[in-house]
Formats: sequence, structure tokens, C-alpha cells
Amino acid sequence: DPFLAGAFRRAARLSLRALDRWLDMDPPRHIKNSFHPAVEWGCDSYGPYAVYLLLAASLMTFAYHWGADGPEYPIPSEVLDYTLELGPDFHKLFASFGDVNLQWDLKADPHYDATGLGRVLWGDAPPELLLSAPCPSEPKFSLPSWTRPRALSLSCAWYEGRDWTRLAESCPEGWEVQRKPRGLRVVYRLRGREVHEEVEVEGNLLRITWRVPGAYKVRAEVPVIATDGETTSEVSISPGGVVVRYRGWTYAVGVDGVEVHLLPGSAANRNALYRLVALEAEGDAVACTLEVRRG
Repeated sequence: DPFLAGAFRRAARLSLRALDRWLDMDPPRHIKNSFHPAVEWGCDSYGPYAVYLLLAASLMTFAYHWGADGPEYPIPSEVLDYTLELGPDFHKLFASFGDVNLQWDLKADPHYDATGLGRVLWGDAPPELLLSAPCPSEPKFSLPSWTRPRALSLSCAWYEGRDWTRLAESCPEGWEVQRKPRGLRVVYRLRGREVHEEVEVEGNLLRITWRVPGAYKVRAEVPVIATDGETTSEVSISPGGVVVRYRGWTYAVGVDGVEVHLLPGSAANRNALYRLVALEAEGDAVACTLEVRRG
């Protein structure tokens, strides 16, 4: 099938282009962060620098030598919106709406992921700007001890008893995915409670609403990048939301009628160090909009 072959050819070229930033560093990086390789930020015990950089070089060399010449054809995300759920055993959910590509872990392994929306890629923006991967609470990969691991995704929490219960730390008993034009709804079921998450793409805005029926106070939990090991972000917090400037891009979170504050501590994944901003609302629902632009 020449059209399918052309789509794979284009996917391979785009994947290689996405690596340029890290391969052009001195020394080259084998993980998508800018920390010096000696720090081993994000490294698995079986994936040291020399071994995995050689593996990457080998894979790219084989692709170059064995790849047939021919035209490229569009990949799926360039021609249509789609939603893909991998089923209960893998509990992953993918969605693509134009430039906005999303990934959820619906029942996370705390060693590698956090429950909720853990990957938000936006066109040509740096993948770590929002999140390229969730932050696990018990990471199996290497991180400095001072990072104090903490589960983090773009998700919500609700006040129960005397403390907050966080979706990112939860292990749902089940879930339901409801597809809709330019969006979707996820309903998580856990310990007799439901959490409703609705995502809509409106032009250049991503709108997310969380609702926890029966709760009297909820908050959205929004990751804010602090540093990738080389570049430190500029973060502005106001009653109207959050603005993050990083590597020539701006990431804006808009809210209305909620309390906005920076929570203490930090969280880390393989890509960067993050802070956590809470958007706190009275009642059982909270909503925000996300926008990414150059400049």
C-alpha cells in the first residue's frame, strides 16, 4: 500500500525532526531533557547513557539504509480528529484534535505514570511545556533525591474529610469514555465516587471541566514547568489564571471566579521539574482554558 508506506515514511521523518534539539546538544542527550547526562535525570537502571545513545544511533541508521525512497503522505493527525482507547488491560486513551494531541492514563502505575491527562502536545511547542509525560509518585527511573517524587497530571482533586483526594494518586475501579465532536468526556469510578472530566477544543483553546458529584470543594491541578535543566521558565500568577513563558512560547491558563495559588513543593518526570498550580472552586465543579502560542 503506497499510501500507508508514505504515511509511515512521513511519521519517521517527523519523529527524527523531533529529536534534533537534544541530539544537537553537546554532549548529545539520549533522554528529552537538558540536564547533563552525568546527572542521569530520568534514566532507567538498564538504560545508561552510552548504551541507549548507541541504540538510538543504530535504529536511525537502519531506518536510513532500509527506508525506501518515495513520496510522503499525511499521517492521521494531519487529516482528521480521532480518539483511540486501548482497552482495560492497557488503560491508555489517546485523542488528537488538530494541533492538540492528548494522552491519558486511566489507571496509572505509580512507578511510571499518574492517573489523568498526562500528555498534552501542542503543535510545534516544546513537548515538555505542558506535559510530555505525567510525574509518578514512586518513579522507577533515576531522579535526584531532592525532587521528592509526587504524582502529577493535568487533573483535579476534591476536599474530603480534612484533606484533598487527588485523581493523580488514585487507582480507579473503572471508567467510561464518551466521544463527542472536537472533544470527549471521561468518567472515572473510584470507591463509590465518580469524577467527570470533559475536554473540548474550541479554535485555539483547550477547555477542561472537572466535576465531582457530591463534593463541596474541588480544584484543578495544573502543572507548570520550572526548568528542563537548561532553561528556567517565567511564571506569572493572577486572579485570572497563570501565564508561563518558556523557550519562546507562552502557555496561558484562564479561569473565572476561582482561587489561584501555587502549591508548595515540586514534581518531576523524565523531561523536567514542575511546580503545581491549584485552581480552587467552591461547589462540585471547576473549569479552565488552556492556550499555547509563540512569543
